[in-house]
Amino acid sequence: SAILLYFVRGLVLSQELYVVLLMQLGGLIITQYNVCSASMELAVTTCISLFTMVFISAFANVWNESVVKSTPAPLALLNLHLYSYGAIINFAWFTYTSMKNPAAPGFFENYTPAAAGIILANALTGIAINAVYKYADALVRCMSSNLTTIAMVAISGWMFGATTNLVKYAGSLLVVLGTYLYFSIGELEKEVTVILEKEAGKLQEANPTADAPAKTDGGK
Repeated sequence: SAILLYFVRGLVLSQELYVVLLMQLGGLIITQYNVCSASMELAVTTCISLFTMVFISAFANVWNESVVKSTPAPLALLNLHLYSYGAIINFAWFTYTSMKNPAAPGFFENYTPAAAGIILANALTGIAINAVYKYADALVRCMSSNLTTIAMVAISGWMFGATTNLVKYAGSLLVVLGTYLYFSIGELEKEVTVILEKEAGKLQEANPTADAPAKTDGGK
């Protein structure tokens, strides 16, 4: 997302923030590493598919952020506009599959309370993500996804018996520390920028003629 933001919006991060993002990427890779087999837990084809999905997701994040920030419309209207496309595409796909397989479940079949709760949670998540696009950027949204991944690693080991070890916890710690450093460095850079702007204003007030163009003989 950081690379795409550079090309789409011209957003340039400091070297320190790029290092932090790489540290987070390394932490996420470590959480998927199997120490016993000295290989990734996922197959190569699965990893390729995941990286492809990550690129598509990053492009969608940056594009959605660009739309939300550049459109002078209320956030509620933007939500309706953006997610109407998904509703139309999903309904069209459902209609197509129903025509191919008439025995498939109907549109409102098998909607248990748990399924309805998942749909509601996804809807609220979508609204929250667009608010992040509007008032922050796609990188903050990526940070939340990274932390969600780490939370799922812990929950999978605790509730579903997935394999966890010191290496996974070390990778998780890298992601958490990377998130903390990203926001800490970002705030520090903002504070330094504000201080420099104030100092520049004071210097200009103390010497208002410093930036004024010098008069020449022809201008007298």
